[in-house]
Amino acid sequence: MMARNSDGELEEQSTEGYQEAAFEAFMCPLTKQVMQDPVTIETGQTFEREAILKWFRECRDNGRRPTCPLTQSELRTTDINPSIALRNVIDEWRARNDEKDLEKACNALRLHPEDDEDDTLRAMAYISQICQ
Repeated sequence: MMARNSDGELEEQSTEGYQEAAFEAFMCPLTKQVMQDPVTIETGQTFEREAILKWFRECRDNGRRPTCPLTQSELRTTDINPSIALRNVIDEWRARNDEKDLEKACNALRLHPEDDEDDTLRAMAYISQICQ
């Protein structure tokens, strides 16, 4: 992305390094999304709470005993345990990325916003989203 430096000269700005990639452990194997509320089942596998509860409902509705969707092991219980440590790490990761994105958006607004209206609008929309 091109932006003006403090001397008013156009220069290439790197957008790399703003986002930390999600670790595989952050991803729910069922939804393929970063988990909001990770829970662990009897097999030790971790899933997004709503996704595993839906899986258990589907097992029940289809007349099957509940299984682990990854190992296919039949479960003795459908008890779930919150994975508080994992949730905290994911929350910290999100906060770091939000902070970096907010910094990037603020910089885009500071550096001659009239140069690229699309960048300015994206930055303002992102700041608005973060503030909600």
